[in-house]
Amino acid sequence: MAIRCSSKITDDSVYDIILPKQWLGLDDFLNYCLKFELDDTSRLILSSNGSLTRLLRAFSLSEVAFKVERQILTSIDKETAGFLDTVASQPAISRDVWMGCEQRQLVFATCIISVSEMGRELYDEITRQEKPLGALISEYNLHALKEKFSFGLVKSPQIAAQLDFSHGQNFWARFYKLSAEGGLLAKVFEVFSPELVTVPSNGVTLT
Repeated sequence: MAIRCSSKITDDSVYDIILPKQWLGLDDFLNYCLKFELDDTSRLILSSNGSLTRLLRAFSLSEVAFKVERQILTSIDKETAGFLDTVASQPAISRDVWMGCEQRQLVFATCIISVSEMGRELYDEITRQEKPLGALISEYNLHALKEKFSFGLVKSPQIAAQLDFSHGQNFWARFYKLSAEGGLLAKVFEVFSPELVTVPSNGVTLT
């Protein structure tokens, strides 16, 4: 089933991202893959509910580079609260990060992380800005759940410039709810470089 587009991902991101009019749920995304023959690697990366850090290591057979571009304290807005099944106006961390391998930037991620129920140790780790969420979940051996996946094609002239593509380049993106032991609750939005996840070459869009 196609999902109506979220009106925004976050107000705070340093990148402007043009969202699709509709997002695809998992079943419609897999039907799209069947119709337009998205390659196996791209399909598995996008649909995986496991650690993205581990996938990037397996893809490149190298260590994953992680860089925080922006991290601020904020509060959860009403729309995000509804998505996370929590209460609006609670304190949160908002941040933009890049992950890549071998000096290649491969994934841009922006997320809203609720901190109201988070343990102090995990909170301190996040504020140090040294590791992605997936690495912290693995390091602390936390049981985690990714759910409410949506998939779509987006555009961002700023991300395109960062990755050395034309301003009109489409990128595969997804967002989901992440929860884990230790009070971790987040809305995560990820944009994938075409070096990692291929995009339609025939002008097909989801808008």
